[in-house]
Amino acid sequence: MNSKSLICPNCGAPIKPADGSRKVECEYCGHVVLLENEEDRKKRLRELAYEREKAKHQVEDERRKADRGRKIKTRLLVFGIIFAIAVGSATYTYYSRPACDPSKYMTVDFTGADGDGRAEISTRSEDGIDVNAIHYELSSERDLSEGDVITVTATSDNYRLTTGSWQVPVTGLDLYLSDLDSLSDEMIALIHKKTDEINDRNLHGFSGLRDVNQVVSQEHVAFYLATDGKRKNILHDVSRLIVTTYEGEDMTVYITSFYEDIRVRDGEEKSFNYEKCMYCGNQVWLGKNTLYSSLIDGFESLDSVETHCRTSMETNMKLLIRNLEAE
Repeated sequence: MNSKSLICPNCGAPIKPADGSRKVECEYCGHVVLLENEEDRKKRLRELAYEREKAKHQVEDERRKADRGRKIKTRLLVFGIIFAIAVGSATYTYYSRPACDPSKYMTVDFTGADGDGRAEISTRSEDGIDVNAIHYELSSERDLSEGDVITVTATSDNYRLTTGSWQVPVTGLDLYLSDLDSLSDEMIALIHKKTDEINDRNLHGFSGLRDVNQVVSQEHVAFYLATDGKRKNILHDVSRLIVTTYEGEDMTVYITSFYEDIRVRDGEEKSFNYEKCMYCGNQVWLGKNTLYSSLIDGFESLDSVETHCRTSMETNMKLLIRNLEAE
């Protein structure tokens, strides 16, 4: 440091340091001044330059952060505006559509047997609604059982649907017959009608009733049902036939038609299906004179019918009997 330029920073008086001394006391105010050499001065200048550069970088960092913040805010603002416009447009478009309840314009029809049921949608356009502009889907369409619940889903680009999905119970499938008490009178009549057709082939077929045998009466008297409680069953529809023999005597024979794996639909629309149907029994002569008497398939008593049912059913089946004469 040049001694000529030294002044006291406290009082402004000139300071005269001793040679080689780094500390000098002001003669006027007593203030002590520390003197720096050339190396200390360079170090101080370097530190000062570093601090200035550091401060400069901090200012630049703050500026860049502020710029990034402004850009993010601008982008968020633009995105928010675009999103609001899109939502507003979609909302306006949605609520400008005509409102409708899609469940009013369709029905789910169930067909087939319990466990193998199928579902199909039937639609109808009414109230000015174009049902072709509504798309329906079913959660399940096959292998349905009575009592299952399926979900119907509806979507549309043309209508504002008041409901998007709802549940429909599976009903009206053909049920495998496992009890006799559940048969309605209408269903019994339907089975009897088919049985009469089968019995007619038995009585008026190749070896059926001859003219010498006159039918006095023919009526359905009992059902015999062999069932495993699930899907296997055999239903025997038994009729009592009274005929006049060649000798002029009345003779009683029980003629039987059977149905294997019978399935009934006993709802509003009644029907029944089966895998096999046929008449059965032993060969019975309707009279003592076999030359003139008729030969049909039948049983001499209801006990014989029951014995036949028990011997022909599987071991895991049980036999149920319904006496129709007692009703």
